[in-house]
Amino acid sequence: MMSHREKGLRLLHTGLNIVLASVLFWVLAFSLFTDLRSGEFFAASRYLLYNFLVGLALAMDCMRATGIRLSGADIQPAFAVLRLTFRQVTTTLLFLLVFFFAVKDATISRLFLSIYLVALFVVLWISNGWLLPGLARLLFSGHHRQKALLVGTAAHAARHRHWLKRKQMSGLRLIGRVGGTDSDPDCLVEHLGLFEDLDTLCTSLQPAVILFMDLPADVEEFSRRRGICDRHGARLLNLWDYSDETGDPVMIQYDDGMHLVSVRNEPLQSPINRLMKRILDIAVSLAVACTVLPPLALLVWLLHRVQAPGPLFFRQTRTGRGGHPFAILKFRTMYCFEHDETRQAVPHDARVFPAGRWLRRFGLDEFPQFLNVLASDMSIVGPRPHLPAHDYDFCQLAGTYKVRNYIKPGITGLAQVRGLRGLVNSSEDVVKRTASDLYYLEHWSVILDLTIIVQTAGTVLRAPSNVC
Repeated sequence: MMSHREKGLRLLHTGLNIVLASVLFWVLAFSLFTDLRSGEFFAASRYLLYNFLVGLALAMDCMRATGIRLSGADIQPAFAVLRLTFRQVTTTLLFLLVFFFAVKDATISRLFLSIYLVALFVVLWISNGWLLPGLARLLFSGHHRQKALLVGTAAHAARHRHWLKRKQMSGLRLIGRVGGTDSDPDCLVEHLGLFEDLDTLCTSLQPAVILFMDLPADVEEFSRRRGICDRHGARLLNLWDYSDETGDPVMIQYDDGMHLVSVRNEPLQSPINRLMKRILDIAVSLAVACTVLPPLALLVWLLHRVQAPGPLFFRQTRTGRGGHPFAILKFRTMYCFEHDETRQAVPHDARVFPAGRWLRRFGLDEFPQFLNVLASDMSIVGPRPHLPAHDYDFCQLAGTYKVRNYIKPGITGLAQVRGLRGLVNSSEDVVKRTASDLYYLEHWSVILDLTIIVQTAGTVLRAPSNVC
């Protein structure tokens, strides 16, 4: 119920953001460029198309968002506003860049786009920080606020304190708590009585919502709760915040009349999120494949001719998404003679030719994998793929290792930018890398991908000693 209100608020706020972004776009365009003021049709149509892409990017960002936070010092810190704004502007930038390079557009001004994106960041930051809370106060005031009666102990109320405060910003008015025998000065509401008093209190208070903060013990208990709510015309809401011993939340999904319980949040299960990630993959891979890869391939070919004649590329079977094998591409860094491919390279490995050590140290041998990304076998960012034989060994060391296979493997990943690269020396290395990969899987965002890509550039220049 409350989520529907918040979704509606988010849609309204997104619509206003699109209007603000469009007004800003045309104010800057007509202020800076005379060809638009003179009525030049082709230029104006191009700018109109870019304005449409800005609106589409903001709408897509709204669709992929899973929640909303409104206001309050401990509810919406300034960092969260900046993070939301940065995500919106980054999404807009990706849409514009993909179109810009796809059609090789020379009409739109690069200077204009740069100025516009900076100004858009400021406008959206103001909108997210002040307009959104203002809309919430305007829409969820007066008779639009709903009286809510909490049912549970003081410990329950204290545990859900921050969530309850956020719901008050979207129109929930807490009128009291029923249940338990204790009063807690830190709780948000007054303790009104025992659970046995619920029926009587509902008659006098007439709540619109009765919020139970613990799950019913059995079907009979649930039926009793439902009966009380139905008699008083109150909506029944039941909090579910179960977590396992690791603290990870349990996820509940509705599917064709059934409620499914899963143990992991997976942003990349969303088709919209997968599309966003794929757009980023293609944009970056095309840029690298068309500019960096050809001269680098020529350099590696020359090094091969001098030090280790043989094929330019090295192909090896690795494990991909869903456990399916694929052929990974790398620049060859070893001499061409028979050797055990499952044996990890070690410092001063005799199989690696001199220039190959340099290629491996700075990660230049990985660049052909951008072709794997274009072929959709890999992503720019994701868990690093391993040999099937190594996968079997690593599974014995980390019980959640195979969860990495939920998503495509990547050229780089969160583990790599945390310094967990190169030779695997111990079970602790496997556990740490797996933990980083699972964190990425459960917290994916375009911003996280871009952050990892930027950090990777710095990480390869200070490769750890176990990269060989």
